[in-house]
Amino acid sequence: MGSYVECGGLTSLLESLTTLAGVEHSSTNISDAVLQLDCLCCLRTLLNRRDGLDLFLNAQQHVNQLVECQCVLLSSFTCRLLAL
Repeated sequence: MGSYVECGGLTSLLESLTTLAGVEHSSTNISDAVLQLDCLCCLRTLLNRRDGLDLFLNAQQHVNQLVECQCVLLSSFTCRLLAL
């Protein structure tokens, strides 16, 4: 898990979500929606592990990227995650 984060995997994952949720991407584009779901599944897998959650929360830039992302699916996911 640590090597994934150390090699920039989490940063790339969050940047992909941010890009896919950006203004230039249409919410009606099915391929973008599928890519967003794939990214969310990866993020969910990472955050469901104790060591993954710790790595995520200990890197402020990752938390900031997640908060600043305009992805509706991610907002819903985050609300459900925080409700647990």
